[in-house]
Amino acid sequence: TAKKYKGGARALGKAIGCNSGTFSNKCNPNEQGFILTLSETISVINQSGNNRILESLSEELGFVCLAVHDPNNLMPTDILSSWAKWNVEIGDFSTVFSKALEDLKVTSDEFDLVHQQMYEEFSRELQLLLNLQQYIRGNYDCTILNTIETQKATKSIDDELEKLISSFKGGLAEICQLLNINQGTLRRKMDKNNPSIEFNLFEVLTLIKASEQYGLLFALANKFNCYCVSIMGADVPDKEEDILFYWSKRERERGDTLELIDLVISDETADCDIFIKICQEMFDDFSHGKILLTHLGEMVH
Repeated sequence: TAKKYKGGARALGKAIGCNSGTFSNKCNPNEQGFILTLSETISVINQSGNNRILESLSEELGFVCLAVHDPNNLMPTDILSSWAKWNVEIGDFSTVFSKALEDLKVTSDEFDLVHQQMYEEFSRELQLLLNLQQYIRGNYDCTILNTIETQKATKSIDDELEKLISSFKGGLAEICQLLNINQGTLRRKMDKNNPSIEFNLFEVLTLIKASEQYGLLFALANKFNCYCVSIMGADVPDKEEDILFYWSKRERERGDTLELIDLVISDETADCDIFIKICQEMFDDFSHGKILLTHLGEMVH
């Protein structure tokens, strides 16, 4: 994020009111003692307009974080529009992915571009799914549409953090042990009126992983108009040719998805069962897309 910001880390640090030298250290993965705080993370995303930190945090917790907007006053043409935009992103992803593999040497810049493009494709795909959900609600007798594994937070970031801390059965002692801090430091971090000391991003990630309570992640995502979509874990394929297998698998899944979408729109007998199948196909696509990304990351030189 800092590398892509005009002027780099020092300029971004200055823009969010942080000491430029300190902020540069926090952006350096080799500086283990310098880590962004939760509020600094929010300021960085706000200032840069780049969700990469949020995406990485979500990935660590088994989600993909996607920028979408809630469909309101949906018109029939909105379905077509979101469908067309998804197809455009599919083409763009195919272009950057094939270019990255052209010389069988994947650079970090090529991987970053593929990663960015895949998330844009995912976002368009999820937007289409949300639009279809609204369409189903408006046209069919479907009272329960809870099959989308996206999450929306119902509380603020501060409230979700407080809820996260209170979820530990072992209380403050358990949290202190997890974070390797004393109770005095922990209480100061919990004090909303003491902004000089707060939880850093690594501590937040540790607490969410240990508790398996994801409300704080969802609240962060919602702040930036994003959804967190749960994805299946998958091992990195061992053989290079397996990347072709997952590529072709995604292509087949997309074909199946398009047929189902056509049914929803054109077939008067279409119902929520078809929508559920569309959800399943799309979430499979997210999962297999992540496998492709993971495998490509292993090829970076």
